[in-house]
Amino acid sequence: ADNAELGVTLIRHYLDVFNGDPKLALAAYYQGETATRKNGIYPSSRHYVDGIWALRTRIQAQGVSGL
Repeated sequence: ADNAELGVTLIRHYLDVFNGDPKLALAAYYQGETATRKNGIYPSSRHYVDGIWALRTRIQAQGVSGL
């Protein structure tokens, strides 16, 4: 539970830092905030970001709200 809470807190922080851009927030979570600020989404991080985004899309399609 602690790990999940920390993860959510970090994502919220990254959303604030990156002006609500969820893909940049995910990249920052995966590759680090400084690297994302400096370089955007690394090509090596694109698979992770796109995979999480696809999972989010599938969950939303099932009618789960709040994502």
